[in-house]
Amino acid sequence: MRLEGDLLRLFFRSVRGAGTQVRAGFSVSARLFNAVSRNRVRRLLRRAFEVEGPKVKARAEASGCDLEMLFVYKGSPSLLPNRLRLSDVLQEMAELCSRIKMG
Repeated sequence: MRLEGDLLRLFFRSVRGAGTQVRAGFSVSARLFNAVSRNRVRRLLRRAFEVEGPKVKARAEASGCDLEMLFVYKGSPSLLPNRLRLSDVLQEMAELCSRIKMG
């Protein structure tokens, strides 16, 4: 399944009864930025998931589901990577993760 936000696109798959494993991947297109900028955005995505991940894991455990997620940074011409803030990414990630349907 797929969820869309302003900054991120979230692809996820939930499998009931398989356990309570939560896995996440992060992607930034090479067409958007140079390597330094892409790595900075990936670090921000990983850091935001460190904050949001335990909440997602708790929801997955409560529903008894495995969850696989892929966060793709969509980019924005008006928001360059050096102006992207952790709070922006965290807010969007939290909103997307709250919309995941388990099971």
